Amino acid sequence: MHIIEIIYIVGAIIALSAGVPQVRQLLVAKASDEFSLSTWCLWLTTQCVTLTYVTTLQNVLMMLVNLAWVAFYAAMVGLIIYYRRPVAVAEVAIVEDELA
Repeated sequence: MHIIEIIYIVGAIIALSAGVPQVRQLLVAKASDEFSLSTWCLWLTTQCVTLTYVTTLQNVLMMLVNLAWVAFYAAMVGLIIYYRRPVAVAEVAIVEDELA
């Protein structure tokens, strides 16, 4: 294994680990209003394209790293959608607070 591969693996592990607080935030808060669904979907899409590209190169290391990123972004998108509050509910809550 080359030194650059080791650096790549370590960097990927650090970067993916940095995303864990985002997942934790969603699970604890059970609300995703502060997360941009379109941004996370775009990142998921670009990682899927990258995974397709590295698959054609048959670079196993990069495929595994990209697969991990796709899984992370897919989990984030899924959680954002799951915990997204409908706008109508938020508007009703505001109106009820104003009336009280």
